[in-house]
Amino acid sequence: MLANHIIKYPVTVLKVVIPFLLSISPYVIAHNDLTHRIHSLNHQLNQHPHNQHNIHLLVQSGKLKYKNKQYHAALHDLQQVLQLETEHSDALYYAAQANFHLNNYQSAEQQILRFYQQAKNPAGKIKANRLLGDIHLAEHAISEAVSFYQTALNLQQQPQPNDFLHAAITAQKLPDQGQQLALTILHQGINTLGTISSLADPAIKLHLALQQYNHAIQLTDTLLKNAAGLRKALLLEKKMVIYQQLQQTSQVKHTILLALAAIKSLSHHKQQSRQVQALVARLTSSYF
Repeated sequence: MLANHIIKYPVTVLKVVIPFLLSISPYVIAHNDLTHRIHSLNHQLNQHPHNQHNIHLLVQSGKLKYKNKQYHAALHDLQQVLQLETEHSDALYYAAQANFHLNNYQSAEQQILRFYQQAKNPAGKIKANRLLGDIHLAEHAISEAVSFYQTALNLQQQPQPNDFLHAAITAQKLPDQGQQLALTILHQGINTLGTISSLADPAIKLHLALQQYNHAIQLTDTLLKNAAGLRKALLLEKKMVIYQQLQQTSQVKHTILLALAAIKSLSHHKQQSRQVQALVARLTSSYF
């Protein structure tokens, strides 16, 4: 059908129109779809007065408005649901989320606690603990926030790296022992998911900040086992910095030579890049 319409237009027009259509962001398409679905639900709710008591329609409308960041409008629909069914699970969860985004932290906490009390599976408890963590973080209750994030982590069968990273970053905000707690969380992630750079790199930085040099070297060596090219050279630079702090001159020079060898394995074009040239300059200035 589309082809039948396209052939009616001159080639010069198509050269402009087709790239434009292809360039439309998936986000824009999704946003327009949300807007259309919200408009359709609003029409159903307004067309028939008895639909104002249709819990299913109100919940769907509230969820879509929340996803579209229309938090006040979402709350309006979800509160109507909660007047009809005070413990409606989805309504409680999305109302709590909407209140959180509107900085109504007390209401958000009350609603998510009610949601948590009736959660029958780990997925619901995980969502509740994450939001409770977010609420306490927003209220600068850092210790409580970390505790909720850790509970959510412990409930997950397949946690993601960002879950550990977010909990660790939050833990670092604690005035006492925050860095050590962050390290504990990162190493929990490493033990669960393996030595991946998104967790190991910040762990190495924290080990260095706490002057735990041997731990930093061990973790860097683990990363180096699967590293090549520029990544390998950058890791070796980190190792060089550790040896500099330990004042182990022979190890510093040996590590620099390994890093320069890794750089030589790169293509000529890559070696001429600004990033690599800057790295070479740092390495050679430390060697001589």
